[in-house]
Amino acid sequence: MLKGMMGAGVITLAVILVTGCLHRDVELVYVFPDGFHGVAKIRSNRPTGVTLAARDEGMERRIITLEFPASGVLEIKGESPTLDWYSPSARYAGGKTIPVAGVDKGVAKDVIALRGMGGVIDDEEWYVVGTFNDLLKANKERHAYKYPDRKK
Repeated sequence: MLKGMMGAGVITLAVILVTGCLHRDVELVYVFPDGFHGVAKIRSNRPTGVTLAARDEGMERRIITLEFPASGVLEIKGESPTLDWYSPSARYAGGKTIPVAGVDKGVAKDVIALRGMGGVIDDEEWYVVGTFNDLLKANKERHAYKYPDRKK
């Protein structure tokens, strides 16, 4: 009985180690033209879109770079990489870091940051590089929803 339990334990440990070694942390790097401010969109499953390439950094880390054109609309072939678990970072083409709201702690509402607008609708994801007020304006445009006035 003890021998059978040890065998099962060894098999369980082997499965955990193998699946753990196969897991890679994915970082999505959002790169915008210097000075970009406004709505950015990722449109996936576009036949004429760009093919994203992942760069492996060792056995545990994979980096996918999303380079946005001046229009702010990045069309890609295949599924969006945001549908899988990932860690986001953002920067301008010149290297200046853009904070990521919701990830970087303490991003004030008046700070220009990458702000996600949530979810994929018809293979399109919206983001804002801007302030919280820019996000509200873009969300209103996207969903035609009027936010209540909080000053009352």
